[in-house]
Amino acid sequence: MGKKSVTLGSEYDDATFEALRLALASLNATRAGTSWGVGGSQEIGTFEVVVGGSPLTVESETYIGLTITGEEELVDTVTALVREKLRSK
Repeated sequence: MGKKSVTLGSEYDDATFEALRLALASLNATRAGTSWGVGGSQEIGTFEVVVGGSPLTVESETYIGLTITGEEELVDTVTALVREKLRSK
């Protein structure tokens, strides 16, 4: 199965960040690494998690948003969980 990226929302949307945190916790994700940087007017924070042996990259980038990238099935699962958690608020 191929890789997929989905932008979940704005990079400054606290509700989406919290929904993502809860979704990853429900999947027993473990953090594998983090990085942060600034380039001109853009700030990018990246962290890697592992869910069931599959890596997932989460990026928060100015003007781009909060994006997850990984195996298609995992990205679809996380996206659905995040949207479900946002609807239930």
